[in-house]
Amino acid sequence: FFIIGLFLKVALIFYCFPLIHRELFIPFISNSLENISFDPWNSFLLKGGNINSFPYGISMLISYLPLSSIGLFLDRIISNYNFLEIGFKFSSLIFDYSVLILLSIITKHFSKRILLISYWLSPIIIYTTYIHGQLDIVPVAFLLGCICMISWNRYKFAAFLIVLAIFSKMSMFIAFPFILIYLQKRKG
Repeated sequence: FFIIGLFLKVALIFYCFPLIHRELFIPFISNSLENISFDPWNSFLLKGGNINSFPYGISMLISYLPLSSIGLFLDRIISNYNFLEIGFKFSSLIFDYSVLILLSIITKHFSKRILLISYWLSPIIIYTTYIHGQLDIVPVAFLLGCICMISWNRYKFAAFLIVLAIFSKMSMFIAFPFILIYLQKRKG
């Protein structure tokens, strides 16, 4: 099941180019890599970029920069084959795989086969991440990492991960009160 899901996701990375990536995310990431700035959002807007191009926080941007920069480097060497976008999408695959690993750690008493079928091969995850092109997998990975760290009593690292989740997407702030309630009840 894992190999089937991995093959499908890699195939979608190479053969499916979401409109939201091409029109919004990739121009912003490309500008951030070519024009290094302390405020890439303002820099992008000053160059005439779309204000809706990357409505996410700094930790989301940093999460996508390493593989995207390798893709941009390859695009410069091999005349614009969309390696930047492929690197960008492989970043999503890495976070998708991270979510799978974190879920298997959290649900250690349950069948891994059920997890592979219900998460790794989930049509919702495949559609939203690889076909439609949404980036919500990153803050979810940070949030699940926070939950794992709490279960291992590593509270400082858990706090760091929840901050990364919130800085990726503000909607992750909704989880913060629940984590505090859980910690209060757990400690007694």
